[in-house]
Amino acid sequence: MQDEDGALIPPMAFIPAAERYGLMPQLDRWVITTAFAQYEERHAPGTRIGTV
Repeated sequence: MQDEDGALIPPMAFIPAAERYGLMPQLDRWVITTAFAQYEERHAPGTRIGTV
């Protein structure tokens, strides 16, 4: 996660709040969606998939 100035925010700075306010399912979906989108951008179609 990045703040408004572009500095990285460590996970332990925002995950406790996300858990407290019930936002972890949304965060989990974002992580999975983003990971697969980045994988798709970086690997040509038909490329053998290793461990993901």
